[in-house]
Amino acid sequence: MEPSREVNEEAEASEKEVEDDRVEEASKEPPPKPLAPYVPKIPFPQRAGFWSAMASNVTNQSRNVLSKKVMVKKEHHIFVIIEEKQRSVITGLEINLKASKYEELQLAEEISSLKEQLQRATLLQVEVLSLKTSLSEARFENERVKASFHLLCKDHEDMKTEKDSLVEKINGMQQSLLELDNYQRSKIALEEKILRLEGDLAAKEALCAQDAELKFELGKLKRENAELQRKIQHLEQDLEGYLNRVPVHQEPQQLKTPVMHDQLNSLGNADLGRQGNMAEKILPKGGVVTADDESGRTTSMRTAETLFRLLPMGLCVAALIVMLKDSQTSDFGSLSYTNLGAFKYLVHANGICAGYSLLSAVVTAVPRPPTMSRAWTFFLLDQLLTYIILAAGAVSTEVVYLAYKGDTAITWSAACGTFGGFCHKATVSVSITFVVMLCYAALSLISSYRLFSRFDPPTTHSGNKAAEMDVFHT
Repeated sequence: MEPSREVNEEAEASEKEVEDDRVEEASKEPPPKPLAPYVPKIPFPQRAGFWSAMASNVTNQSRNVLSKKVMVKKEHHIFVIIEEKQRSVITGLEINLKASKYEELQLAEEISSLKEQLQRATLLQVEVLSLKTSLSEARFENERVKASFHLLCKDHEDMKTEKDSLVEKINGMQQSLLELDNYQRSKIALEEKILRLEGDLAAKEALCAQDAELKFELGKLKRENAELQRKIQHLEQDLEGYLNRVPVHQEPQQLKTPVMHDQLNSLGNADLGRQGNMAEKILPKGGVVTADDESGRTTSMRTAETLFRLLPMGLCVAALIVMLKDSQTSDFGSLSYTNLGAFKYLVHANGICAGYSLLSAVVTAVPRPPTMSRAWTFFLLDQLLTYIILAAGAVSTEVVYLAYKGDTAITWSAACGTFGGFCHKATVSVSITFVVMLCYAALSLISSYRLFSRFDPPTTHSGNKAAEMDVFHT
């Protein structure tokens, strides 16, 4: 509507200008010429009165004419003004008409635009209705999705709990599998050890058979030696009688008799040396070790072995106590050594090793004569305990490594970031266990040396036969 107002203002201004121009033109036009007075034809006798009447009439007429002229001028002026006003009004109306036509065009455009907007509004109403329906459907769908989401959340929580339980079961199964693998490895190692022991036993049986044969031969040689000793005694007695009878030949017989006596004694000592039961031991430098020195050395070695067997007991007890106190509670829950089978196996292994260390130390401290059964018992038990403590340390080391590093391939996450104290104590206990393993390895070496040093190396009989031949030839 602002353009129509401007057009109306312009039309009014143009009308005022037109009226002012018309008023100026009307003032510039010359006044109209006066009309000639009307003189009627009157007879002469009546002219005197007539002229007076005429004069009065003329004056009246002139007055009337003047008044009429004035009236005409006024009317003309009014007419001009009215005409100017009409023209101005007409021009204003024309301008208004043009403005109205312009407004009509604008209104038509506005009407067309409004019609288009109305059509659009109808379309928009339809779209609004469709959007409202879709909104209601979306709300309904949203409610349905919310309900399904809540159900899924519940299912998710249930699945989480199931997953946690399954993870625990899987961890337990993994631990059991690891333990099973370790048991299988230890079983294979023990089977190999049994096979070796069976071979050793077969070799020992063969050696025992050879020993029996050698004992039989030794007994035979002893009997022959006894007969030879009796013969030597008879010969010595005959020789003494002969010397008493023949004093002249004393010096040559005294020279021959010690030589024969030494040769026969050397033959007897060679036969007796095969038993390994000599009363004295000849050192490489010529010195002699007596029985008292040997017993003192045995006592000191027994004391050292007893103390060395007590050392693993203290270490096992320390590792056992550290592992038994290994538990920690955090925001994620509590963790103890009982949750892991490897650590429980470590505790049991340390307890068994501590008991065996005490028992073996007591048995070692008691002075008893060394026997083959005792040596074999210590050897087998030391080997068995060494493998047991080694398996416990290896399995626990693997668990500690997984606790520190984790393993993404088997979905094993690192737990030492949360349970640092638990991992530290477990590491200390495993380290002490490996020290115990080293001690048992040393004990196994000692027991194996004591066992296998009792077996004599294979001997050859060629030297003895040569000695016998020399004796008999001399």
